[in-house]
Amino acid sequence: MYWFYRSKYSGEEIPEEEFAGVMKKARHWMERCKRIYEIAPFEEEQEKMALCAVAETMYLFQQRQQGEMAEKISIGSVSCSYNLGVFPQRKAEQERELLSQAGIYLDICRVPPRGGILGERDVQNVQPDGDHLPCPLWK
Repeated sequence: MYWFYRSKYSGEEIPEEEFAGVMKKARHWMERCKRIYEIAPFEEEQEKMALCAVAETMYLFQQRQQGEMAEKISIGSVSCSYNLGVFPQRKAEQERELLSQAGIYLDICRVPPRGGILGERDVQNVQPDGDHLPCPLWK
């Protein structure tokens, strides 16, 4: 799978020695999503791409939380600053970001609550930009 991550997904963030552990967490997260959300039929490569996106996002969250992402590097009189963007701190924000990343490759829709009936506003498709559109699976 690391070959797929590097060559097909073009990932560069996760080092090979940490990849298996991060990917295991991403797989568990994806299995949880399959229980919570309805995911449109997909091809194996789409799921692999989604797994890579989720794994990379999880890895970046972990690095940021551990303070291992340098924001500024100085060597002598030369310094370089990096804009790391806004990293979600709260679990709910991180969950939305993971869904957003997976949603780039998979159509993910909310599943009706147990014994409940979904109203039109409840049936939503999680889009990469964070918007929720009517779910194409419920037509």
